[in-house]
Amino acid sequence: MRLNGKAIPNAQSPDIKTLGTVMGQAARKNSAKFQKSLIAKAKRVANPVDKKPAVKSNFQRLQEAKQRNAQVVAAYKSAQNSVSFNQQQITDLRAKLDKETGRLNNEKARNGELKRRLKQLKAGN
Repeated sequence: MRLNGKAIPNAQSPDIKTLGTVMGQAARKNSAKFQKSLIAKAKRVANPVDKKPAVKSNFQRLQEAKQRNAQVVAAYKSAQNSVSFNQQQITDLRAKLDKETGRLNNEKARNGELKRRLKQLKAGN
């Protein structure tokens, strides 16, 4: 036999009276434990713990997905703007480099011309 989940020894009572006595003693011994367990159960029912449900609804998942998508799109646009800005800077720097390279070549040619004229002048004297 079991009482409150605990096995009660029953040594094959010879009659109903002895069986009743054994059951009564076991019930008295377990009554405090049983009352404590009932009080604990009542407290759990009266004060439910505020926990998030383990399963999210499809609507919640959709809202979270939309938020995440908006974040990713914003990050993508920011990266795109950064790339565009950097490409513009590269284009400007290349144009500046080409301009300066042209000036350098012109100055080299002028320098060469001046050296030839100087040589001619020295040879003419």
